[in-house]
Amino acid sequence: MTRMFSLQPGDPERGMAPATPSLMANLAAHEHAAAAPRSAASRLRQADDALRRLLASPRTWLAAGVLALAAGGWWVGSHWRSFFPRPTPNVAEGDIEDALDFTLLSGDFNRLSVEERLRIVRELANRLRSGSADDSALIAAFAAGISGAARDQLRENAERLFVDVWADFSGKYHAVDKAEREKFLDQAFLDFTKLGEDLGGPPMGRNEQEKLQAGRDQAKRDLDRARSSDPGLSAQRAGQFFNFMTGRGLDKTSPAQRDQMQRFQRDMVRHLRGQDLDTGKPKGG
Repeated sequence: MTRMFSLQPGDPERGMAPATPSLMANLAAHEHAAAAPRSAASRLRQADDALRRLLASPRTWLAAGVLALAAGGWWVGSHWRSFFPRPTPNVAEGDIEDALDFTLLSGDFNRLSVEERLRIVRELANRLRSGSADDSALIAAFAAGISGAARDQLRENAERLFVDVWADFSGKYHAVDKAEREKFLDQAFLDFTKLGEDLGGPPMGRNEQEKLQAGRDQAKRDLDRARSSDPGLSAQRAGQFFNFMTGRGLDKTSPAQRDQMQRFQRDMVRHLRGQDLDTGKPKGG
């Protein structure tokens, strides 16, 4: 062990000798070790005091309030339509550009019920047919500007409406008694035909009986053509049609809805062809 003190012989008055170099080094080390915690504690106290002064300053709270309002305004601006859907415009008499934008290019259109969307597209189609010269110019300019994401939204709105109408009829058909199914299919065909005519399609007949007969004649021609090319083509086409519609709105329906839609499609075709709805065999055959 290093000796920290030494008595100087021959010097009784001094008694204890001056500290050796090793003693000075030890003292310096002890002083440095003691000063380090005090220095760290001092810095912590200073930081705490500065923080308290900062929090007590009105300017700090004013700046924090401004930042909070700015962040809140950005969030509301980005998400307000999730809570406040766009109002439905007056399609028949309001601004034509607003009506076109809402119906064709707005996701809010798909929030509406099937009945409301059908009413809107009928009114819009009627206005397009009977529009003024000013409307025609605005419509042409509107159509010329559709591209990119707007074109994708237009396709989505059309496909969703088609699938939702199909699902709506299918759900109602599923709830019909067996004895009423053929009557329901007749009315559903007439409703589909009228919708096509309202949207600008050619008329299929002058009255309901002519329309139904035209549908039956077309269904039989399709059947004859399918049989002449491939006996299994009809079933194959039905499967291809469902695969085509997947990703075009059909994927937004539930498995139960898709089952109902497939059955409705099958029974509609069988009914127009004069086949038994359950077996698919010709009636009376």
